[in-house]
Amino acid sequence: MSFLSDYSDKKILLLFVLPVSITYGFLLSQFKQLPSAIYGGDLYYHFGMFNHYFHGGDILSDPIFNRELVFYSLFPYFLAKVSNLFNLSALSIYKFLPVIEILTATVASFLLSKQLFAKNKLLRIVFTISWVGVFHSFFFTHPRIFAVSTLFPLLVWSFLKFRDKRNLTNQLIFAGCYSSLGLTHLFGFIAASIFLLFFYLYSFLQSENKTLFIKRESKNLILPAIVAVIAIFPLLGVITFYYNVNTLNPATSYSTPVPDLMYAAKHLFFLVFNRGTLFNLIYFPLVIIGFYYVFISRKIKQNIKGVIVALLLAFFIGSFHFVVTQSLFDFYWVYWQFPFYFTYLISLIFICYGILFLQKKLTYRKSLYFVLLFSIF
Repeated sequence: MSFLSDYSDKKILLLFVLPVSITYGFLLSQFKQLPSAIYGGDLYYHFGMFNHYFHGGDILSDPIFNRELVFYSLFPYFLAKVSNLFNLSALSIYKFLPVIEILTATVASFLLSKQLFAKNKLLRIVFTISWVGVFHSFFFTHPRIFAVSTLFPLLVWSFLKFRDKRNLTNQLIFAGCYSSLGLTHLFGFIAASIFLLFFYLYSFLQSENKTLFIKRESKNLILPAIVAVIAIFPLLGVITFYYNVNTLNPATSYSTPVPDLMYAAKHLFFLVFNRGTLFNLIYFPLVIIGFYYVFISRKIKQNIKGVIVALLLAFFIGSFHFVVTQSLFDFYWVYWQFPFYFTYLISLIFICYGILFLQKKLTYRKSLYFVLLFSIF
């Protein structure tokens, strides 16, 4: 207890992230190749993209498939140019980028925790460490991993800052995070847009003067929307005008999974249950308690509650929309991507609010022991 009171949350997190990063760096330095099947798997697939740009390949052409849509152009392109600038070998930057991702995920989740739990140091620490812990086994140079672990939390953080204080600086930060997410992983732009759509729909329904709400919000969103569209246009413009949304070799269609209700239901299950049976003894009640507390407490800011509702709706609609759209229109978006963006974040937010509820009911020492037990598992 005295440890938490004597040190700032930044110092405590520094004590956590430094040894983790050093350990990861040491382990990765032992690798002679990427930990993936050489002729298959995401690591070598994206490594092929990286090498295409590393050796001066055309940014408008897909590195793997002839005349395929360029969905991942800018993330590997940026890595390739950084490697060229600092004269790094292709394999070295691919091996050690996970260390950078650990640091960026720590910063992103900490910033978001300051918005969600501004007055609770313990929850900020738990949220940040748990968020990095979720992705510790997934850190590799896949655009989606960086987008989910770092850029999506930054988007939610910047959006909450923008909602709290709608000045020019916050507008530009929000627009930058929004567009960066799309330029790194195109689906991230779709997930973020659906999340924002549901937030404003929820806020609109909650507002008393709906005409005033529309005027005020449309005015505040003009600048972020313009910046985001300008930033994302190089990628969307290539898909729309260069390829005319029709490629000679539609490889993405070949790799698209058949709609699977059990896949979506499995991730719905993971919102409240974890794979480990012992961990469920703590995980399940915390999620349920947190869910209850979020929707009965009047002390949680309306913007935060709106974000949580929007995350839930985006997860449900995104993951299960194919049940309706496939039957009626023979169309569905990449439903299997939505859980990656929403499941972990929603669960962790509810867990932290569950801990907050217990803090109010238990003594500080008992609640601290409970949190330490949760962290161990």
